[in-house]
Amino acid sequence: MAKDLDRILDECVDRINRGEKPEDCLASYPEYAAELEPLLRVMLDTQMAYTFAPSPVIKTAARQRFNAALDELMRERQGRQPLFPRVLGWSKAWAAVTAVLVLAIVGYFGLRQMTIPIEPVPQPGPLPEVPGPQPTPPPVEPMPQPSPLPVQPVPQPSPTPVVPGPQPSLESNFVFLISDEVNAIGDFHSLNVTVASIGLQQAGESDEWIELDPQVNILDLTRLQGDKAREIWSGHISEGQYTKVFIHVSNISGVLMETGESVDVKLPSEKLQISTPFEVTSDSVVNFVYDITVVEAGKSGTYILKPQAGQSGADQKFEKIDGKK
Repeated sequence: MAKDLDRILDECVDRINRGEKPEDCLASYPEYAAELEPLLRVMLDTQMAYTFAPSPVIKTAARQRFNAALDELMRERQGRQPLFPRVLGWSKAWAAVTAVLVLAIVGYFGLRQMTIPIEPVPQPGPLPEVPGPQPTPPPVEPMPQPSPLPVQPVPQPSPTPVVPGPQPSLESNFVFLISDEVNAIGDFHSLNVTVASIGLQQAGESDEWIELDPQVNILDLTRLQGDKAREIWSGHISEGQYTKVFIHVSNISGVLMETGESVDVKLPSEKLQISTPFEVTSDSVVNFVYDITVVEAGKSGTYILKPQAGQSGADQKFEKIDGKK
């Protein structure tokens, strides 16, 4: 039954993403309505919390690459013109020189024939053959060949400058921690979450993102319940206002407490994102706690990982722990 529910849940998510209402999906599977409804509600809440706007820098770079590829295609077409139009395009001066040479040759042969004397032919004997002088043809100059067209190098678009993210340092003004609100974490013997990257969105019209590489990648959420938090990055970032924070999760591995079996924990998207503004100044160090939690959808045995905006921020109380058991 769990496999059927997973398949039906995936189908309902696809239908809702295409514009259908959750009630239509529940009506299609009335026998699973009790289990599907909380799952779909969590999915919709997560979608409302998640927004993404592509970077203007990335869109400008893509437009530049497209224009450069178009220019290169037009130059290749111009370089592959057939021979006949190129011959017709030679300079008209060469055509005039050729015409003058032909007229000179014809005139020379005509004048030679008019100036050669005619010998009288004796009647009794056969006509002796008198070899006459053969005209020497004028040298024919080789036809000049058109010089090949110069090949212009195709300009390559300059690569979009990539600004490296802040590196960890001893003089820190920002510390990022992970914690877990107690919901269904008691069902797990272990729940390891792999964090691939951290993103911070700066306030302003540019909406630029700063990406951080965590110093600690794998976290066991069973050890981070309540106020307990684990530091995964510390260093120096630009001062100013920040509006959104996300973590990119690449893997989730859970083992149940009661049975010792592995269980799949669903993630609505590869990012967990919250909109929790904070400010970084030179006066103090900002300790930002990002709270994530695991919940069970009804009594279906299906678990979902999601962020907790209300328990996250730069003003949260926490008990810092290290990676030792």
